[in-house]
Amino acid sequence: QGSAFGLALVGTLLKMAPLHSVVVFVALLSAVASDSPTPASIDEASSNGASWEQDLSQKQRKDFEDMRAAQNKQAIHEFHYAKLDGAEEFKERQDEHARKEGHLVKEYQ
Repeated sequence: QGSAFGLALVGTLLKMAPLHSVVVFVALLSAVASDSPTPASIDEASSNGASWEQDLSQKQRKDFEDMRAAQNKQAIHEFHYAKLDGAEEFKERQDEHARKEGHLVKEYQ
């Protein structure tokens, strides 16, 4: 029941929160779900609100934010089930999400 509430909360957050907040939230969620908080990864996520985003056109920024929100939503879904399969699977999903996010950022930078 708690995880269903968490997913609903994340869905609401993805619709309402600024992109930067969602990135930090996903980093925090990842750290909490893995039972090993990593402040370095949270700081890194906080710095992802880089100035290059300000240089995007309004349409580019909206497209970027929509794609990133969709990736984050999918990642949270995958993190939930990966956690049930064990720490190794969860770590693989985190790495996969980081790669996908990196590709998306490179596409828009």
